[in-house]
Amino acid sequence: MTEEDKILYFVSFCIEQYKTTHEMKGSKVADLFTKEGVIDYLEKNYDVLHTQKMTEINQNNLYLLLPGKILAVAKIYAQQHHIPVKDAMNLFYSSSTYKRLEEEKTKFRHYGPVALYQEFEENH
Repeated sequence: MTEEDKILYFVSFCIEQYKTTHEMKGSKVADLFTKEGVIDYLEKNYDVLHTQKMTEINQNNLYLLLPGKILAVAKIYAQQHHIPVKDAMNLFYSSSTYKRLEEEKTKFRHYGPVALYQEFEENH
């Protein structure tokens, strides 16, 4: 994982954590973070901020799984469409695929990055 990947993974982790804590949609949090400069802040201060302790994954903290999947899909999309990964991540957060991924009942969390990317492309 490159340094940029680590930073974007962390940004996605923060979006997921904020979404869960504040019972918001991921797309709304991504928009809010972009508008308020939070993403830029997280990127610039990654070295200090990324030292959070992760806990055991269960139904209450499923959001811990999502950043890796989101980053992987965004990287595939970015490569295929020749856009920055950060832009691809924002597109994914606004997609119907992401909406299904964040809902536990859909079981989309079991999909790998390629399957999620294909679903994203078909419904984007």
